[in-house]
Amino acid sequence: MAGLLPTLTFPVLASPAIADELLEVTDYIEPADPLTTVLFGTAVALLGGITLGVGYLSLSSWLDGKQETEDLRRYKQGERDR
Repeated sequence: MAGLLPTLTFPVLASPAIADELLEVTDYIEPADPLTTVLFGTAVALLGGITLGVGYLSLSSWLDGKQETEDLRRYKQGERDR
């Protein structure tokens, strides 16, 4: 199967008519609309901020849980020492 693919694609890619048509299609690429660029950049920035916020909340929740477990352990140890 691997040897069949180059034989099938070579005649298509070697055709001058298809090559000319592909060049015409790829000759001109319209510049991006400034509004779209600004909106896209804003969306990426907001998503990045939200991601960092969620990461911060997750980290602080994990640290609070560790601290609470340690406090509970110390409290129980103090109750036993009475």
